[in-house]
Amino acid sequence: MFKLNNKGLAGSTFISGIVILIMALVIIAILSPHIKSINSNYLSGSIHDISVYKSYESEVSSAARRFIDNNNYYVNDDGEVILNINQLAISSDIMTECSGYVKVSMVKVSKIYQTYLKCGSYVSDGYDSKFDR
Repeated sequence: MFKLNNKGLAGSTFISGIVILIMALVIIAILSPHIKSINSNYLSGSIHDISVYKSYESEVSSAARRFIDNNNYYVNDDGEVILNINQLAISSDIMTECSGYVKVSMVKVSKIYQTYLKCGSYVSDGYDSKFDR
């Protein structure tokens, strides 16, 4: 127990508390750069993976444009065409790693290409497995 004198805690108890506090601050100061580098490595890996999949989506969308143009596909004003990635000329990396489709629809006079991929744990927003054959 603490020994109390007429002025509060004993001096040795106060000094012990200060020493423990200083030691804790020193340990935190030493470890904080390491914790920051661990977090930044983790985050950069996640961001890198997402950017790779976004580039896959872009490549698939471009392949769908070429496919529609080269095959003279006609899309009704109210209709849509769904192209499976197996129909498109895309890199073998995407074919090996992903499955998915592109929805092509008409808005006024413009074709809108929406790409949906499922690559491992990555899934595009709006992906619906019923369109992925």
